[in-house]
Amino acid sequence: MRTASNYAGEHGRIRCPCKNCNNVYVRQLSEVKKHLFLHGVLEDYSPWIHHGEPSQSLDQNEGDESCEEDGRDDQDENPYNDVAEMLDDLHRGTFANASLGEGASSNPPTVPEGEVAKFDRLLRDAKSELYPGCENYSKLSFLMKLLHLKTTYNCSNKYFNEQLKLFKDALPRGETLPKSYYEAKKLMRDLGLGYISIHACPNNCVLFWKEDKDLQQCPNPDCQASRWKHVPGKSKKVPQKVLRYLPIKPRLQRLFMSKKTAQDMRWHKEKLFQEENKIRHPADAKAWQHFDKEHEWFTRDPCNVRTWASKRRI
Repeated sequence: MRTASNYAGEHGRIRCPCKNCNNVYVRQLSEVKKHLFLHGVLEDYSPWIHHGEPSQSLDQNEGDESCEEDGRDDQDENPYNDVAEMLDDLHRGTFANASLGEGASSNPPTVPEGEVAKFDRLLRDAKSELYPGCENYSKLSFLMKLLHLKTTYNCSNKYFNEQLKLFKDALPRGETLPKSYYEAKKLMRDLGLGYISIHACPNNCVLFWKEDKDLQQCPNPDCQASRWKHVPGKSKKVPQKVLRYLPIKPRLQRLFMSKKTAQDMRWHKEKLFQEENKIRHPADAKAWQHFDKEHEWFTRDPCNVRTWASKRRI
């Protein structure tokens, strides 16, 4: 444990290499020792790339030559690194309060069962092979890249479904891909990147939301358009227009979960270099500086978000 303890973070925690945690959960050293004793270490975990060892056992004389030949860094050697780091951020952000209360004697913070189930599904997909023997992708990492390509190139849902059918037919037996885009979208919801669908009047009069959520037609006397499309042969009602609302709170939480993006969110407070008569960032502008003077309590926190402040009408 000497190498692993030297590699521990500022809070004395490391990734747990036991068979249950699979280098995804981050725990205290004492807890890691307990897990290794109870569950045993991952049999295929060699070398210990998450605990200070290089991804390959290289002699000093061969190290530089091998790096030049491969042209790849340690992160490329393990294609699951980015997924493991993402789940680590998600775990820390979701269960941080509960982790702080683990040693408390009374009323430790609890995590909703739904959040635990979400994380368990993500962890299971992150450890699930895309197909038996696949070394380049897990089910989760492949789906994330596939959904990223769909968004980047603006592919239709129908095209995505046909693409999934093609992959499922081409991959070896035992592949773990979902059957449709609908199933793949559930993954995004578990990652905290989903949206809320709100039906709308086809003429943009109102949203069928809150006190109007049960209305079947527009309440505007000059409109009174039906909420639903008329689709012959379909028993399920189809709304005429749908607003997809992206909640700001979980997205801000997600930005602060990752140590990389969290640094960018605090840049205006910690790294901004101001030069007279030049505006390189909104924080250089008079409006931002006026806000700082009016609301000093809010400005003192480097994690403040100005759009949130304006919506709260501080």
